[in-house]
Amino acid sequence: DVTAIPLLNAHIVKQDALVPHCFELHTSRRVYRLLKANLYEVSRPEWRQRYFTLPRLRKIAVECLEALQFLHALGMVHCDLKPENILMQNFETCQVKLIDFGSASFVSDELTYYIQSRAYRAPEVILGLRYDDRIDLWSLGCILAELYTGRVLFEHNSIAALLSSMMGLLGPLPPAMVAASPQADKYFNKAMYLTDEDGRVVVPLQTSLWQVLDCGDAAFVSFLQTLLHLDPARRVSAAAALNHPWLQSNVYGISDFSCT
Repeated sequence: DVTAIPLLNAHIVKQDALVPHCFELHTSRRVYRLLKANLYEVSRPEWRQRYFTLPRLRKIAVECLEALQFLHALGMVHCDLKPENILMQNFETCQVKLIDFGSASFVSDELTYYIQSRAYRAPEVILGLRYDDRIDLWSLGCILAELYTGRVLFEHNSIAALLSSMMGLLGPLPPAMVAASPQADKYFNKAMYLTDEDGRVVVPLQTSLWQVLDCGDAAFVSFLQTLLHLDPARRVSAAAALNHPWLQSNVYGISDFSCT
């Protein structure tokens, strides 16, 4: 967090001051501007139905992607993107700020796997494979789907349940990922079937993003699909995501990503 903060941009919370702590010698405290509710709080039922329209979600997606594009260009990964870490700066214009860089790291750092809240954890992190900034894109896809439906996208009572939910929604994990995983023996049997903690085979319940979202906007569904590729090699980057037709076309008759 300390090394990351000076690098940040307009869509990332800024440090306003560094002040001495009056009761602790040689200790300072960081001071940040006061922002509004986080997206988890705003996604409560009494808010969600009237607030998270597709035009608003599009604006939030753009703001988050611009922040991630900036971070990723610096070689940084947020590593803990979730609704609680995206704060509203302005409800009317859907301006948001990313916060909490306590888990952030540089791609060049030694990798750690105790990252990402489980519901937003990318499959390559679960499997103990090498990862990069595309884990943040996975998390963003999970967040946007959750804001639209009001439900967490993947069941996550256990890692087996999480993997089963992913595979049921998005298809089987690429065999090469499972074969390369140092965690494979924990989650798969020798026949490469997913198993629970007791070694019982878990059969994923087959569904699709179309069914789960229950959304008629093909561009929105397509956009989420680019963020939610199980194979990180096929997952879109932040820069490429900003060029997706859902963000580029004026499909809602609203110019300049306004939030009205």
